[in-house]
Amino acid sequence: LPPVHRGKVLLLVDSAIANPLSVEIVRLIDDLKHEGWSVVRRYVSRTEAFDGKAVTTVKNVIMQEYNKDKANLKSVFILGRVAVPYSGNLNPDAHPDHKGAWPADCYYGDVDGVWADKIVDNSTASRAENKNKPGDGKFDYTSLDENLAPMSIELQVGRVDFYNMPLFRDTARHASVFESELELLKKYLDKNHTYRTGGYPYKKNGFIADNFGILRSGDFVEAFANSGWRNMAALIGESRITAGNYFTLAADTSVLWGYGCGGGSYTSCGGVGSTSDFVTKPVNAIFTMLFGSYFGDWDSQNNIMRAVLASNGTALTCSWAGRPHTYYHHMGMGKTIGSST
Repeated sequence: LPPVHRGKVLLLVDSAIANPLSVEIVRLIDDLKHEGWSVVRRYVSRTEAFDGKAVTTVKNVIMQEYNKDKANLKSVFILGRVAVPYSGNLNPDAHPDHKGAWPADCYYGDVDGVWADKIVDNSTASRAENKNKPGDGKFDYTSLDENLAPMSIELQVGRVDFYNMPLFRDTARHASVFESELELLKKYLDKNHTYRTGGYPYKKNGFIADNFGILRSGDFVEAFANSGWRNMAALIGESRITAGNYFTLAADTSVLWGYGCGGGSYTSCGGVGSTSDFVTKPVNAIFTMLFGSYFGDWDSQNNIMRAVLASNGTALTCSWAGRPHTYYHHMGMGKTIGSST
């Protein structure tokens, strides 16, 4: 029996991958059960382009399960191309052409807030998905602590989604981009199973590839890589952190944590590399963080953060960490990465 009951996790699966990956999905459920989770599996329609009605439908599925067992439902695990919520009028990377709605899976983790779509009116963003107009299905919230109606997020939410990653398609092996997507999902689920069953010989080591350093603007000082230093020093010890080149250090199969930052685009991180690099080079840090302009807006073609998860090696998580900083110290006390986020 597992040593602790963690609660219930709702596994939301893209219906289009249910049959091709049925074996891997059942195995994932078994792995979660062995770690102390109760698992509820629900299939939802595949939704490729933004669709506000589909977002509402998915939220209704989550609320159905939550209302059945409010005390125990703790987490939502999204697998495949499930509708992506968008919200806000933000550009934390400070680029004027990138201000608008960003992906907001936290919407799926809120069980009692009111998400309005009445106020934000901004069509200046270059990417169509970021444009946010009243009544378009994208929400108004830019921050969860807005004076409008502060809210908390009750459910942990994580997503594995390899839609629209054509750089990973090998045309000699994949008849379509969807076939490539299925292969990436299978590879990820294989990695996930190997980690959960103790198959990786990792040690408590970490690496940081800092291509920003300390930035000063008047009295304002930022050090984005502190998200790496603060977490790793607390979780594995400062002496176990190595600073240097991202892919050189990511080739080490004994690494638990990895961090990289640099000037960015949707598909590149200065000093780290591009999505094309992740197609061919392994990332062996299991828990990873990246930071740079644009790619925190993860629902974009060939997005570099999702490329980390799609890469060969052991990488299982990737977060945009540096503005704001991200804190994973809870994991040092036996909590999950979902609890931290």
